[in-house]
Amino acid sequence: MRTRSLIAITAAALAFFPACGDDTTNDSPDATVEASFGSVEVDDQTLAASDNVVVRSVSLVGAGFLVIHEAAGDSFGPVLGNTAVADGANADVAISLSRDLVDGETLYAMLHTDLGEVGVYEFPGADVPQVDANAAVIAPTFVVTVGAMAFGSVTVADQAVTTPTEVSISAITSVGPGFIVIHEEANGSFGPVIGNAAVVDGANTDITVPLNRDIVDGETLYAMLHTDAGTVLTYEFPGPDVPAMDANGIITPSFVVSLP
Repeated sequence: MRTRSLIAITAAALAFFPACGDDTTNDSPDATVEASFGSVEVDDQTLAASDNVVVRSVSLVGAGFLVIHEAAGDSFGPVLGNTAVADGANADVAISLSRDLVDGETLYAMLHTDLGEVGVYEFPGADVPQVDANAAVIAPTFVVTVGAMAFGSVTVADQAVTTPTEVSISAITSVGPGFIVIHEEANGSFGPVIGNAAVVDGANTDITVPLNRDIVDGETLYAMLHTDAGTVLTYEFPGPDVPAMDANGIITPSFVVSLP
């Protein structure tokens, strides 16, 4: 998988947004979007569920929405799905779509502001597309591969830990080598990474994952399965080692840890 360059669509195209299908220009395909304006980083991806996609990283000032468009010619077409994103950095943003995707099709991941009713996507309306320093809409493209594939799995139980800088995962099935990545909880979902361990292709049991901090009694953690698609045995995310998915989306069960 590779990160697609950010697509710069000229400000003049904003006049045509209600149609969301008119021709636009790609003035700066290699532009780097400054964080103060917002950014979207998305990889080409092989889908476990053909009506879900994952965007690696979204950053913006203020709350907003990530909106997935299908392609229409050389520009973006109808909306297939959207999800709210929080102020600041958002990682591994999963979006459910209104239809199954077609193998090899191109999609657009467009960033919108949330200027109307909070948490309600309103476009056409208040929630207009976000632009960068060049007044270009932030909407990188990515390509999806859809086909039959085996799914991985993670089985983890709530646990009382004896070593506060380690947790244990009872069973992992990985399609190819990968990593089990431990996230702390943030606002009811997974937040920053606090540890990871390599796993082999196939079945793995009783995996100990070292953490970079002591656990807090009673906290919720997430065990997320990633591929090992880059340098072997080197965890690279953001990068090629993207989250693994099953038919329901990212494989990341939660569990509660406690101190004795």
